[in-house]
Amino acid sequence: MNVLSKEYQSKFKDENLISKDIYNVLKMGGIRPHKGINSPISSQASCMNFWYPFIKEERKEDLKEFLKCFGLEVDSIITIKPNSTFEDAIYRDSGNVLFEWIGPIKSPIGEDDGYLRGHHRTSIDAYILAYIKGKVTQILIEWKFTETYSSKYNTGKFLGAKGIERLARYSPIIARDRQRKQEILFKLDSVDNWGLYDICYEPFYQLLRQHMLGQETIGKNFGNYFIQDYIVMHLSHSKNNKLNFLAPQHCEYAKGLEPFIGLELHEIWYKLLNENHQKRFIGAYWNECFKRYIPPIELSEWFEYIKKRYI
Repeated sequence: MNVLSKEYQSKFKDENLISKDIYNVLKMGGIRPHKGINSPISSQASCMNFWYPFIKEERKEDLKEFLKCFGLEVDSIITIKPNSTFEDAIYRDSGNVLFEWIGPIKSPIGEDDGYLRGHHRTSIDAYILAYIKGKVTQILIEWKFTETYSSKYNTGKFLGAKGIERLARYSPIIARDRQRKQEILFKLDSVDNWGLYDICYEPFYQLLRQHMLGQETIGKNFGNYFIQDYIVMHLSHSKNNKLNFLAPQHCEYAKGLEPFIGLELHEIWYKLLNENHQKRFIGAYWNECFKRYIPPIELSEWFEYIKKRYI
């Protein structure tokens, strides 16, 4: 039976979260849970189940080793202390991994200001701060489990009045960098056959915002740490083919992406990015990466739970 099916996942309805303490983690951070967190196919629940054991400071070395499974070598993990500030935001939660991170209260990418983590703002599913090649680097993780996107709302994010607002919100950042002769996020020139309006399919639209949030928060301080770089990790489940591959229906309002139909989402995004931004992107299947991990004995119960439920 497919582990992505609700029928299979319903076996775990009485242990949907590996620890009830996860609710305390959400409460401490002032994070409003997603409406579907108690669903057995909840993406938020699966993400927190996966990263929760690595929160505590004493798990820094374990997290460092775990990240190698995703092709990410870090020098060391930075444990975020309680009540650390990011510009005008106070993060009351703490640890090696934060959930639903949004950056400062005043959005650096033109979104509505506010401290509502997980709703109405670009929220990072799992956030890790680490030294990578000597730089304080944000690791921004977008987590996917069973979700797919096929409705007009999800394939045409730049349609209608809201679409105009979205384009007006994000395009000035790219225009600004081009005017300053900085390397812009994408491979775009005056004769390309695609443009920003083609990034209207929800998974790409999410990645656009996450890269911009990472880019625009370089040079900020999180507690005592000065942010020098970022990496976006898009992690999906390998059996979710309706998400992992670009289909014709996903390009109904993104004709510039039609040449990529049939290719993997991660491969397409990598090809669209400029060279230096390609270095800031990792696309992987989290269940396959998990298979490479040999846990310490202290994490064996968690390891067996994840393996049984998701792998």
